Amino acid sequence: MYFPPEAQQKRLSKAQFLHLAKEAEVEANKRRWSAISERYLHQVK
Repeated sequence: MYFPPEAQQKRLSKAQFLHLAKEAEVEANKRRWSAISERYLHQVK
């Protein structure tokens, strides 16, 4: 099966985009949870 290069490029970049979006989401969640836990720990002290 033959795909024109630009179609293949689009498919690849969509997969890369989804992967990057997932990683960014995970990073944002980590940062949010560390901020929440720090705030909580400061309240407890």
